[in-house]
Amino acid sequence: MATNDQLKNLIEGMKSLQVSNARLEDRIKATEKKEKPYKIGKPDPFTGDPTKLQGFLTRMDLELDHWGLVNKPDEEKVKFVGTYIQEDAGEWYEPILRDYLTKSPDDREDRANEISGRKLS
Repeated sequence: MATNDQLKNLIEGMKSLQVSNARLEDRIKATEKKEKPYKIGKPDPFTGDPTKLQGFLTRMDLELDHWGLVNKPDEEKVKFVGTYIQEDAGEWYEPILRDYLTKSPDDREDRANEISGRKLS
């Protein structure tokens, strides 16, 4: 059976571990905040103007990098970029995105696989 001194030592050890754990959690939070050292404004959506497509794609590459999505699966990138395609372009893109997200590659329309095959970053 444990003595009072042994129990006191265990309690002190547990308190010390709790303090150390709290410090580590603070370090983790600080590190997570450092992953995005700069703040960027929200990008303009792509609405279908072909003269703005290249700039939009370049901005999406920056966004994917900023949000840590560069090494994520293409499906994650397609979903992210799809949120910035609106108006006329969105009406064209939505059925393709839905096809991409709901079907296996063998069952998708060719255009869904072609779009998803572009390396966004």
